[in-house]
Amino acid sequence: MREQPMAGVVGGPGQMGGVDLEMEDWEVAPGRVRDESSENIAFSNSYLTSGQPITVSEDISFNVLVIKPGSASHWSVEDDKLRTCSVAAGKVRVTMGEKTFQLGPNGMFVVRPGQACKVENRLYVDSVIHCTTIDNFYLQ
Repeated sequence: MREQPMAGVVGGPGQMGGVDLEMEDWEVAPGRVRDESSENIAFSNSYLTSGQPITVSEDISFNVLVIKPGSASHWSVEDDKLRTCSVAAGKVRVTMGEKTFQLGPNGMFVVRPGQACKVENRLYVDSVIHCTTIDNFYLQ
């Protein structure tokens, strides 16, 4: 049986399977594609990693966090936000309350309203977290 190449395995910055990937013009600037009604329908890597969440729809936002080696990201307690976060690259140490655990690629963690969270990168390479935030979310 022949081995299949692994989808989504990145060989290094700007590389996939050893081939350099060139950015499209729209990815460089403005960093997003809009439809006929001026709604954003696609976002580039550079746009998403600018540090600011993008609004997907009312009360829902998305952002990409690049956590540098030896660095951490913190979410303080917010009573009206639910966050689902997945590890897109690397491996992180997640601490919520008294629980600390390691999480690798494609793993997901949930930060519920009223919880604080710390995510640490203890690797020598960047770790990347994809985070979707729902505002005005209240537990029933």
